[in-house]
Amino acid sequence: MFKWSKYYLSWMLIWIMSSQVLAQDLGGLALSPYSGVQGVSAQPAFLGDLAFKWDVNIIGASANLLIKDLIPQSSISNTFYEGDKGSLSSVVTSKSQNYFVNAKIYLPSVAYKINNKSAISFNWGIRAVGFGRVTSGSFGLLLETENGLREIASLPKLESAVGMVNSWQDLGISYGRNIFDSSPHKLNLGVTAKYLIGGGSGFVEFSNIEVDYDEVSNTIADIDGEITLVFNDDIEKVASGDSKKLFNSSGFGFNFGLIYEFQDERHLNREIDRVGEPNYLFRLSTSVSDIGQITFNASDKSAYYDLSLDESLNPDYFDDVTGLGDLTSRLDNAFDLNKNDFYKYNLRLPTTWSTNLDWNVYSQFYVNGLISIAAIDMRTDIFKSQALNSYQLGLRYEKPKYGFYTTLAYDEFSKGGVSISARYSVLYVGVSNLFKFKADDSIRTLGLMAMVRVPILNKSKKGARNIF
Repeated sequence: MFKWSKYYLSWMLIWIMSSQVLAQDLGGLALSPYSGVQGVSAQPAFLGDLAFKWDVNIIGASANLLIKDLIPQSSISNTFYEGDKGSLSSVVTSKSQNYFVNAKIYLPSVAYKINNKSAISFNWGIRAVGFGRVTSGSFGLLLETENGLREIASLPKLESAVGMVNSWQDLGISYGRNIFDSSPHKLNLGVTAKYLIGGGSGFVEFSNIEVDYDEVSNTIADIDGEITLVFNDDIEKVASGDSKKLFNSSGFGFNFGLIYEFQDERHLNREIDRVGEPNYLFRLSTSVSDIGQITFNASDKSAYYDLSLDESLNPDYFDDVTGLGDLTSRLDNAFDLNKNDFYKYNLRLPTTWSTNLDWNVYSQFYVNGLISIAAIDMRTDIFKSQALNSYQLGLRYEKPKYGFYTTLAYDEFSKGGVSISARYSVLYVGVSNLFKFKADDSIRTLGLMAMVRVPILNKSKKGARNIF
C-alpha cells in the first residue's frame, strides 16, 4: 500500500509541475547590456545606462520542461543479528525530491531612454511558477540466508508531500538612473513597481500519511494523516463554464537593482560611438526581484482534511484522478473527514536575489558569473522558505547588431546544463539544457527560447544606422 500512496502522490505532483516550464536567464541574454527591455524585468538598474533610444518587445517566451521521476533508494543501516544460517538487518528506504518550475511569456513591452542618465520602461508578461517536495520512507527487516536476501517486514510512511502552482499577469513600470559617474567608477540604480493579476493557483499538501494494507484481501484497511487542498474559485468557474475570466485576483510587487562599473585605462581612453555602449573592465550587478504576494478567493472545495477511513478501499480507488474537483469528491466519499474550510489564501512570489560579475576579457568578448537564491515555497515568508541556489558561468561575444551566448549552469534540482543562443537584429533564439551533467537518468530537460523585438539604438556619432 505504501507503493500505491507513493506513486499516486508522485504522479500527481509531476502532473502539477510538468504542466509548467522552467524559465532561466534567457541563455545569457538577460545579463547583457543589449538585453534591453527584457533585461529590465530582472534588473531595473540597466535603465541607468540603456543602450537603446527605444526598445520594443513584440512577443517572446522562455520555456524549459523538467520531468523528474521519483525513485526511492534503500540502504542497509544496521545488522543486529548474525547466526549460522543467516543474518537479520534493518533496511531504511528514504528519499526527498524537490521541484521548481518557472515559465514566462513576454508580451508587448517598451523601454525609452529619457536622457543620457535615465530611462523608463513598461513590462507586461504572464508568469507561471510551481514548487514541489516529497519526503517518503519505510523501515523494514531484511533476512539474508544462503538463498539470498528477502524483506520479511516493512512499515511504510509518507512523511510529507507538497505541491503548489501560481500563475499571474505581471504589469510593471521601471525607472533607472545613473546616480554616480566619476571615472573610473559608475553607479546605476533602478526600481520596478508591479501590479499583479492572479490566475490559476493552489497547493496540495500530504503529511504524516500512514497506510494499513491487508495483503489477504488486497484492500486498504485504513489511512491516517492530514491533507490540505486549496485552489482558487476562478479555476472551478472556468472549468464548469460559469466564467471565462481566469485572471481575477490581485496583488503588488517590487524589484530593486544596483549596478557598479569599473573602467581601466584601456576603457577610459576608448572612443564611444553611442551613449549606453558597454565600456567597462568589469560590472558588478545585484538585484532583488519578485517581492510581493497575491490574495486569492478559495474554492468551496478547498479544505484541510484530517483523514479517517470509513471502510476498506480497493488500491485503485484513486487511479485516474481527472482534477482537483474529482479528488475532493473521492475524499468526501471515502473518508470520515474532519474538515476545516478555507475562504482566502495568499501566495507569495518566488523572491530571488541575484548577483552577477561581468568581465570584459578582450574587445567584444565577455565572461560572467552569476549566483542567485530563490525563495520557492510560496506559502511561507521569504526567510522561512526553502531556497533554490543556482550558479552560472557564461561566455558571450556581441556587438550592437548581433551576439552569441553560451552558459554553463548548475542548480540543486535539475543539476547541470549547457545553453546556447544567438541574437541578430530583431530576432533572438536559444536552446537551454542542450547538454547536461551530474544529472541522474530520471531528469529529462530541454528548453527553447525565442523573441521578436524592435531595437532602436541611441544616435551614432559616426552616422551608423540606428534601426537594424
